[in-house]
Amino acid sequence: MSERRGYAYPPAAGYGAYPLVRGVISYFSEPKPPAAAATPAPLPRPVQLVRWDGNRELIAWRVWRLCRWYGDRGARLASITARWAWDGPVFSAHRPPGIGPTDYAGIYALRGRPSARTSRSWGTAIHVLGCVALSGRVVEHQYGYRAERAVVRSLRLTVGAHLALVDDAVVRGVVQELEDRYQAPVRPAWRDRAFAKGIVSSNVLTGCFPIRLVSPREGWQLG
Repeated sequence: MSERRGYAYPPAAGYGAYPLVRGVISYFSEPKPPAAAATPAPLPRPVQLVRWDGNRELIAWRVWRLCRWYGDRGARLASITARWAWDGPVFSAHRPPGIGPTDYAGIYALRGRPSARTSRSWGTAIHVLGCVALSGRVVEHQYGYRAERAVVRSLRLTVGAHLALVDDAVVRGVVQELEDRYQAPVRPAWRDRAFAKGIVSSNVLTGCFPIRLVSPREGWQLG
């Protein structure tokens, strides 16, 4: 598979769904004194293959939404920008990623773990944050990687999941489903559940991104 479909950023930006660029550039017509010479910005890290020779796994971070597969109605991790549902702990790209400027194949992952504050700022868009081990051919970008294979190592529910799962018993059931399917520990993150209840009770947020039933009829694939 490739997670290129729908990306808003080129691969040099790392994982395309993550950078939230919010800036307003104002330019006034009145004359201004000449600006002092600015220090040149550092060049982005070049795209390169990762030569992993350490004695530990190459660990990276991903985010997913939750979905339910039409066949068995079981909970699955769903890629954010491609219609792929992860069927088990090991997920493989349809071909090894390359380093060419138009090559977008691979499983995308971030180099660093997002902070708790960052994950809460995602709101309804993200349901699960997780740690994955990358293997096979891996291409490194400025903020992360594209890999040939990824293995789920741990998962954590986010505010988005707690907004979509209204009952504590349902949360526990989903956690158990994910642990059984992906053979990895899953943290329910009850503090995020309290945070989600707080923003709902204060009418800061009234909607959520639902956990949808998906099928091949809508273009979804199970990998």
